[in-house]
Parts: sequence; C-alpha cells; structure tokens
Amino acid sequence: MSIIIRDFGICDWNLINFSMNMFTNLRNIKTKDELWLLEYFPVFTRGISEKSKFLSYINQIPVFLTNRGGKMTYHGPGQLIIYFLIDLRRRSMKILVFIKKILSIIKETLQEFFIFTYEKKKFPGLYIDNQKISSLGLRVVHGCIMHGFSINVKMNLLPFTFINVCGIKSMKVIDMFYYNSKVTLLKVKQKILKKIFKIFSNIYCLT
Repeated sequence: MSIIIRDFGICDWNLINFSMNMFTNLRNIKTKDELWLLEYFPVFTRGISEKSKFLSYINQIPVFLTNRGGKMTYHGPGQLIIYFLIDLRRRSMKILVFIKKILSIIKETLQEFFIFTYEKKKFPGLYIDNQKISSLGLRVVHGCIMHGFSINVKMNLLPFTFINVCGIKSMKVIDMFYYNSKVTLLKVKQKILKKIFKIFSNIYCLT
C-alpha cells in the first residue's frame, strides 16, 4: 500500500483544515493514503473536549475550533506537525494499535537526539521532566484517520503560557532545542519519515 507524502512548509491553519476535511469526506476505497508534513503560523486550536469560554483571539493570536480530540493547544513555526490521512480498515489496524505505533515512532525519533520521553495516563502525548514535548490529537471518520501529532522542535513557547495546555493549569511545555541545540526541523523530518516508512508502507510517492 502506497502513501503519498506532502510537505507543505509553513501554512495557514484554515486552509489545511478545510483541505483535510474535504480529503477525508470525499475519499473512497481507491483513495491513496497521505501523510502531510507542515508547520503553522501562530494559532490556538480548540479540540472537541475543550470546555473553557470561547475567545476569538488570545493575546492577538487567533483561536479556531477543530474536530480533533483533545482540548486547547498552540501551534507555531518550529513545531513539526504530521497528519496521517490513513484508511485503518484497509490496513486492518485498530485505532489503539495505530496510536501505540505513532507514540513509539516519536519516542524513538527523539531518542536519536538523546531526548528520552515517557507517557502519562489520561494525557496523550510525550513528556520529559514533567513537560510536554509532543501532542497527539486524532479523529476517525468511517474508519479513516484525520489529524495526527505535533513535536515541538525549536519554537517560541511563550504562547503556551497563555492557555491551560490539555486543560491543565500547571502543564508546562518544552521543545527539543532546549535539550539538543543541534536539532533542526529538517533533521527531525528525515529521521521520523524513515521510521514511519518501515511501519506503514513499502511504496512511497513524494510530492
């Protein structure tokens, strides 16, 4: 089964969100799976579990509603986002198995930069020194995955302090650069794609 890889660079959240929903709603059994790599211009997104009062802007950064799982988070340049637009039924893969594989891929990638992470029960993602470094937010539509995960590589972390990350007031966030000053977004992309290829496909179409 082939996967089409698309690297969009830095993007507008609304454009990608619209495109992802359209892709998922219109796909059929013949639609090839896709993997989208990107960064976002500064934006806050509210997952379907977020219960706080809705604000259109927080400190001049726009806030948008999203249909992924989870609560409020921040996206900005220097954060790698990978969206998995994958038909789980066609791959005979359960959602919990998919999540386990993804977390394992991220963990192993971070280890190559000498960053050793762990998971927390009830709070999806990866942590180091009680600080979140990678987030996971998904949605399944007719057996097909939408959304994916983010890794804080080298970014401005200040906007995270404007919100309760994962709905937790004391939740702190960190990036890879704090632990390894030689890390770059390109290096992380290269290493994580190699691991994704081994698990999800034997044929690759780069665009």
